[in-house]
Amino acid sequence: MEPCIVKWLIIGTCLLIAFTGLWLSVLREIRNIKRGERDIQTLLYDKQNGTFNFSLAIGVLLIAGGLFAAIYTEKNNIGCSTPPLEEVENKEAKILFKLDYSDAPDNLRLLQRAPEYQARNIVKQESGYFEEDVLIPSDNSNYYALITKRVIKNRLGNDVIENPLEICFSRTNKKIENEKILAILTAGEDKKFRRDPEDPGCIELCGKEIASQRKSFHLFQQAYAQTPESRNKTYGWAVPNLQTLKDERKTGFSQINIYSTFLNEDLQEADAYYYSVKINDTPIFFDGLLPKYIVTPFSYEKGIQIEFGIENLGFSGNENGYENIEIELTFLRGSEVIRSVPLNLNYVALRKNDLEKIETSDGCRFEWEALFISRDENQIFIGSVPSADGAVFTKNRLARKNLTFNDNKMIGVIRPPYLDNPSYGVCVGLLLLNEQIKFTFTYSEAEQIRTVLRANNYHPLIRTLSDN
Repeated sequence: MEPCIVKWLIIGTCLLIAFTGLWLSVLREIRNIKRGERDIQTLLYDKQNGTFNFSLAIGVLLIAGGLFAAIYTEKNNIGCSTPPLEEVENKEAKILFKLDYSDAPDNLRLLQRAPEYQARNIVKQESGYFEEDVLIPSDNSNYYALITKRVIKNRLGNDVIENPLEICFSRTNKKIENEKILAILTAGEDKKFRRDPEDPGCIELCGKEIASQRKSFHLFQQAYAQTPESRNKTYGWAVPNLQTLKDERKTGFSQINIYSTFLNEDLQEADAYYYSVKINDTPIFFDGLLPKYIVTPFSYEKGIQIEFGIENLGFSGNENGYENIEIELTFLRGSEVIRSVPLNLNYVALRKNDLEKIETSDGCRFEWEALFISRDENQIFIGSVPSADGAVFTKNRLARKNLTFNDNKMIGVIRPPYLDNPSYGVCVGLLLLNEQIKFTFTYSEAEQIRTVLRANNYHPLIRTLSDN
């Protein structure tokens, strides 16, 4: 059967109904008037006999209904089978979207989950729209993505969790023509996407069915289980993702890489995983997102490879110069949590760490390393002592002096032995207003801080990070 033969059969039937109404209401009455059986005054209501002209009313209804049904069928292609889109069109097209509310950010993080996994930073264009190339969903699938404000600067508090926006749509059978634009969307004050007035009509938003769509994207269904009240009570650091650290050309941060070398056989059924990070018992939220939003597809044969970047946050070497990094891997099959695997790393902040092996209590094995990304980083040392106790004493002594620089309190940061140097060092850090501790500086900044320290009977030494 031809793709649209049913449509034309429906339209033909509708036109036949309209013609029947035309005969009842117009042609028949014209004939009656010519015969003298009716006149204009009795066309609708015969006062003498007290009767209505029901055939005229029925005819008018048939004309209106038949024409409306025919036009509606043609406009919506009712009865047409949708031709295969992917065979005749490119697999990629553009979506444009605009955030039309008061606190809308210019820098976003896009987490695409379908048709395939992608995560990238996006920036608003001069037009006011965000413009992205996306894979076109097939006839029986959806495009699904989350969008959140991208974190540029670290922040600590109870309100760092972001509530991402959802984009969910399916394809219509309309051909993508104008500059390969698939969709133009706008999110208003309610932060829900709608089709823009300029939208070409190539997609249909998920609308009321978005709840059922979350069954397909089960990981987000779990994430949305948290209420806004519980999210606001989550205390931690909102930090930039690794791509942002690189895009912003930031230096003085650590890149942590983790690789699996052996995973238990019960994880063969897993199809995705996510991970949470705590440093010194404080949760880390990349771009302010709950870990369950940041999901990665999993293949048992390929294992896992995790990489993330961390600037110095509240790290001051409290554990004899080390920071405790807790990572929990959560493996899933569909909506079911198969296993959680905890990892613990002892790391000296802002220092290169060669490849180390980890084995968990259940036999999973991993390797991890840390890279330090630096350019013009200097530290200011105020002490070198043979023991950890001596380093703690030096650190506490500086704290009691209550020294400040640019309204930021000076504190001591313990640096454990490094390479062939067996001594513990204590360098100077600044406790910033956001509770972040900064202890790497440009040489100009280090000179100014050293001047303050000299005025308080210290003999500080500036060293580049290669000497720490």
